[in-house]
Amino acid sequence: PNKTDEQLLLKLKQIVKANAQRRTTYNRGLVAGKVDRRRLYRAQTTGKAFLMKKNQFELLNEVIVVVDATGSMADPNKWNQAQTISQTLFTAIQSFNKNARIFTYNEVKDKCRLSEIFIGNRFYTVLPHGRTASGEVLIATAMKLNHNNKKSTIIHITDGASNWGCGVKDAIRYCERKRISLLTLGIACNPSAKQSLRGEYGRLVQFIEKLDDLPHLFGNQLRYSMG
Repeated sequence: PNKTDEQLLLKLKQIVKANAQRRTTYNRGLVAGKVDRRRLYRAQTTGKAFLMKKNQFELLNEVIVVVDATGSMADPNKWNQAQTISQTLFTAIQSFNKNARIFTYNEVKDKCRLSEIFIGNRFYTVLPHGRTASGEVLIATAMKLNHNNKKSTIIHITDGASNWGCGVKDAIRYCERKRISLLTLGIACNPSAKQSLRGEYGRLVQFIEKLDDLPHLFGNQLRYSMG
């Protein structure tokens, strides 16, 4: 199901575009438009002596969004909020980078499952369930990135600390070694969950109290990762 928020999407697209690289392309051999000095010789024969200039914007960062779909996310309101934030954010990124990907993770039968949820231009979902193995998930996500790309980013959306699997500190160290920028967004977090997340992620976690917080937080992260 598509949970994209159109107003939020517009704001996020503006932020991505401001941090994207402009690439100019030319469509030549047209019968109208701006005069193409290279093709003036055609003016008296075919008349195709015009061109059209087009600016395209491309986000060079390789980006993966990964969403916590474990048991603590089972509350319908919380899960709806998580889907709205993640899908809207991913859609804005994908508008300028067709290689962007989005995953969710949960636990099924003592196994942590990482599932891609945007396939064939369509969003899918999973049922929130199980324990939270954030450390293992972040390492697994990082391994899906193309390490030849010098600008890679993981955006992790969760509501609480890891309670299963390897430690988050191990994942942070792995991302640092691979020069991967990591941002964790805490949503619907109570004071205890915020304290736990700060203990795990330090300055790498930011908290979203309302949807309008997302553009500012994401914009700061994008500028940092581009630096």
